[in-house]
Amino acid sequence: MPRPSPAGKLKPRWFIGSIIRARQQRGATRSFDLAISEESYLLDCWHRDVCPYCGRNIPGGRRVGSGRKSDGGFCSMSCYGDYHRLSLVERHRRRLEKAMET
Repeated sequence: MPRPSPAGKLKPRWFIGSIIRARQQRGATRSFDLAISEESYLLDCWHRDVCPYCGRNIPGGRRVGSGRKSDGGFCSMSCYGDYHRLSLVERHRRRLEKAMET
């Protein structure tokens, strides 16, 4: 669930709409904008110093995550965990299955 912004309004989890509008202003076509990959979204958020999960600004040198730009940089470990929850659960499940086999 998105956290309230300082002004009290809720910010959406995905800021794809703002990315699409920015690319349209630069002359990109809509069909191209709808094909944005998750990796390019995370990379765009990395360069703008914005948390891809809650939308907060990230002060320089304060990113949390795996350290790879392709995985994104987050403002806190809770945002990182919430964003990657499904992949982390799946990875844990596979490790448990592998441990049970041996």
